[in-house]
Amino acid sequence: SANTKPGQIHGGAFQLNGGDALEVSFGLRGGPQVADRLQLGVMVDSMHRTLNVYTPVATPYSAGGQTIAPERIQSTTKNDLVPVMAFMQVGANGGFFQPYVGIAGGYEWLFLAAENFETTETYYANFSGWGWQAWAGLGLPLGESIRLTGEIFHNGSVVERELKDDQDLTYKERVDVTGAGLRVGLYFGF
Repeated sequence: SANTKPGQIHGGAFQLNGGDALEVSFGLRGGPQVADRLQLGVMVDSMHRTLNVYTPVATPYSAGGQTIAPERIQSTTKNDLVPVMAFMQVGANGGFFQPYVGIAGGYEWLFLAAENFETTETYYANFSGWGWQAWAGLGLPLGESIRLTGEIFHNGSVVERELKDDQDLTYKERVDVTGAGLRVGLYFGF
């Protein structure tokens, strides 16, 4: 109903377009229900991925029917994408399944960190830029003021950072963080 402030917590998986690994996604969104089927608010998400490269340190062996491969982490890369956005969500009330759609726009930050343990080289960089999200989902009522949600979503953004070269000329580095994912959550307080 109108004048309530429902919220949602969710988690799932996200994959960059052309990416080779899934990222863990979690977040929350909430704000006033301004009409029976319309909610406005703010959302924060986080997509995290850690990618390790391993080097064998001994010949694999078998123990208890399992193959054991002794390995050492050669390098690790971590990235965290954090969108903070204003959103609008429209949904149906009543019925067993309650469909909804949403769209959001705001700012995104990408934090990259990489370390090679063999060469001791490190890389740290922060990127930012405008972005948007869209989603479609279904809600399943679990009680009077809580429902289980499942949704597909799309994130669109190209984040960047500004640097200077040896001649003190400015240039930009850009990272495309466009991708899609699935998330499940709990929607409460409606």
